[in-house]
Amino acid sequence: MRKKSQGLSINVIILVAIGLIVLVVLIAVFTGRMGNFVKGVDTTATCKSSCKAFGREAYTGADALTEDECNAIDKSKIVAGTYEDIPTGNVCCCEPLA
Repeated sequence: MRKKSQGLSINVIILVAIGLIVLVVLIAVFTGRMGNFVKGVDTTATCKSSCKAFGREAYTGADALTEDECNAIDKSKIVAGTYEDIPTGNVCCCEPLA
């Protein structure tokens, strides 16, 4: 005698996973948690705040450095992007916290 077994199809499992993701996003939006995330993204318009996000501090040895000058600093990190406080052609150079 053959027994037939029934199980969840892969389509049902995928739909449930997508539904849970949508539910989490909706909860985040309606409880105001997304507002904090967006506010944090907006505040990284300066080199100093970008370095702080990486747990470093902006290099203060010069007003602005080229990429080669930043690479010459021991254990430095270049943060790509354009910033209000960095002139065009220079980079945001971060150094480990003292």
